[in-house]
Amino acid sequence: MRQKRAKTYRRLVHQYVLYYRFREPFQILIDDTFAESLVRLNVQEPLKQLGMVLQAKVKPMITQCCMAALYEAETHSQGDEKQMYKRVIALAKEWERRKCNHKETQPPIECLSSVIGPVNQHRYVLAADSASVRRAHRRQVPGLPMLHYSQMT
Repeated sequence: MRQKRAKTYRRLVHQYVLYYRFREPFQILIDDTFAESLVRLNVQEPLKQLGMVLQAKVKPMITQCCMAALYEAETHSQGDEKQMYKRVIALAKEWERRKCNHKETQPPIECLSSVIGPVNQHRYVLAADSASVRRAHRRQVPGLPMLHYSQMT
């Protein structure tokens, strides 16, 4: 990572620590699109990469509804895409599972909204590549840092 970019990230993370009481290890709530892009873009050691961006220890988490969305995408895919989804699911199984306590599976955007809540009480960092998920949380939740890997919609 470039030195100037790393310095900027360090300053931003420090602001979240001071004003919103974040602490290590940072809990990164990963959605299904972020997990897909990690595999699609062939990112080596994603936890190490996320730790380098935040310059701290990280604790990746994924919700049950996002896992269900990955399983559903696997069943509807064919050929090479099916193999890619199998790698995504294998990667997501390494992360801690965040229980969202929904009786029925909800779309990932609604599930993440209910887990994060209106004030981000549990101090999550949202990692989402879906522009609609980021847009839904950008102004509604104060003190919610967001990560994205690519500009996919």
